[in-house]
Amino acid sequence: MNQLFMAINLKNIFYYLSLVFLMLCSCAGIKQITTYSEFKIDRQVSLFEVDNLNNVYIVSGKNELSKWNNKGDLLYKYSDNRLGEIGILDVSNPLQTLVYYPDFRWLRFYDRTLNLTSELSLLELGFQNVNVVNSSNDNNIWFFDEIDQIILKIDQEGQVLIRSDDLRQVLKKSIFPTKLFEKKNTLLLYDQNFIYTFDAFGTFMNEFEIGSVISLTFNGKEAQYIDSKNQLLSVNVLSKTAEIGVVEQMDSSILGFRKGLDCRFYKKKDHILIKKGVE
Repeated sequence: MNQLFMAINLKNIFYYLSLVFLMLCSCAGIKQITTYSEFKIDRQVSLFEVDNLNNVYIVSGKNELSKWNNKGDLLYKYSDNRLGEIGILDVSNPLQTLVYYPDFRWLRFYDRTLNLTSELSLLELGFQNVNVVNSSNDNNIWFFDEIDQIILKIDQEGQVLIRSDDLRQVLKKSIFPTKLFEKKNTLLLYDQNFIYTFDAFGTFMNEFEIGSVISLTFNGKEAQYIDSKNQLLSVNVLSKTAEIGVVEQMDSSILGFRKGLDCRFYKKKDHILIKKGVE
């Protein structure tokens, strides 16, 4: 009986000491990252994204598009080399994958099993210089026309729904963005050292200088990115007075970064490592 009582007491003491340790870590600003899933995909990866259901989409060196679950099991694949290399892979809608082929200014839409459902030529619609596209939250398409310097929203039949003002008049310069995101009715464009935010009608809101980035993500409020020093930084782009803050120092071997709902995704050599967000 005494031994049992001592064992229970020791267990309780250990439990409370663990709580104290966690509280001290929290107060000291120590971040804890717990591995969620790790697996190796035995193929050359040129591009990858992760959807909100933690499915991984990969474009291989042979321009094959494949879909994997978070255990590393191959679910579906699709391959077609007639339109050149895949430049943009948008999986923000798990039920519809948007793929953009920049060489031909060609958009394709695939269902959840990677069956081709529809396609659209931006070139035939009269848009010659389009290098960034993104799905909208209502299953339409946002893109930036570099010639006219405008943001457009079109439906899947090519009908223009929204056309912004000429950004040369708004920003007093021309921009040539390499990233375009839409989250929670806010648009974000990244061009060289700057990010620009717009509302759901393409009206300019804010501008921030963040320098050169390795990778950039956006959740509708905060832009998170890795800089040349492998620092993960964050800024609230909805606030004109927001300051850029360092979230953590990243491992130098990390080659890419993605952010889902509550997960971060690291591309490390030929591995895709999925980790839970920092608590």
